[in-house]
Amino acid sequence: MSTTFCETCRKEVTFSSETASIKAKLKGQEYIFTGKKAICIECGNEVYAADITDENLKSLYNAYRRNK
Repeated sequence: MSTTFCETCRKEVTFSSETASIKAKLKGQEYIFTGKKAICIECGNEVYAADITDENLKSLYNAYRRNK
């Protein structure tokens, strides 16, 4: 299992990922795409996970390319 720092728990925690509809802007245009969110196992809040952020950026750029 992967771990990351949870700002709410103030410690290193394991997290789960869940599918989510994400809205983001790229080059002045807003896109909605299916991505993932990292959720702290202990408190249930969203946490930062670099690998999930990278996946979401790839999904955002794919949505951009499909639109163009």
